[in-house]
Amino acid sequence: AITAADIKALSGRGHRSVPGKARDRRVLDNIVNQELVRQAAVKLGLDKEDPLKARLQGIQAQAAAQTRRALYEGFLNREVASRVEVTDEEARAYWDKNKKEVRTAIHLMQILRRSEEEIRKAEADLKAGKDFEAVAKDRPGIKTPGHGAGGSSHKFWDMGFMHWAQIPTILHEPLRTLKDGEVSGVVKGPAGRFWILKVVARQEDEGGTFDSYSKTVMATLKRAAMEARRTEVLEGLRKDAKIEINM
Repeated sequence: AITAADIKALSGRGHRSVPGKARDRRVLDNIVNQELVRQAAVKLGLDKEDPLKARLQGIQAQAAAQTRRALYEGFLNREVASRVEVTDEEARAYWDKNKKEVRTAIHLMQILRRSEEEIRKAEADLKAGKDFEAVAKDRPGIKTPGHGAGGSSHKFWDMGFMHWAQIPTILHEPLRTLKDGEVSGVVKGPAGRFWILKVVARQEDEGGTFDSYSKTVMATLKRAAMEARRTEVLEGLRKDAKIEINM
């Protein structure tokens, strides 16, 4: 069966100058031809031969990953985002307790690594006296000369001035105790990420009021609540599941 969804998925590829019905018919004819050839190829056993077998496995893995991602996002939107609410009273109470943090922008630099071994090596380099930026830009496996992708001048380790609501929640606690110029210890984050942070400077908007920062406060509280809810949901699913890891 060839569906309207199949045609829609391919109708924009190289057919934009063709009118709607003619375009769809051309796409359908192409799909029919490809399907006939696919069936003939399977009869010959080409789907079982390398390197075509490996290519097909890669395509199937990508499709499965996209399906998982779409369902993951849909599930979390329904079970997490839609169930998190922040009241005006909660926002006001948070402001009264944390107004200095909320209206302060922090100039941050980061060393970000994808394994504990790599971040511990970076930590050791810092303790040995190596410059923070030199360690930050010397990422394992990255051969560009300490800048952005393709050797651009973008300093990926320099996050610039960020307000509290823009900073990942996992980094809030270590930043509370860091003074300007100080460097944090290793901070473990989600998805196998590890940070070492440096506070360059702080700028406080001393005239900022609750009204001017209410949206920021609401966003901060909602994000924190969503992260907590997401963790709760995922931990519950893992607890109830039978997971076997063979690697």
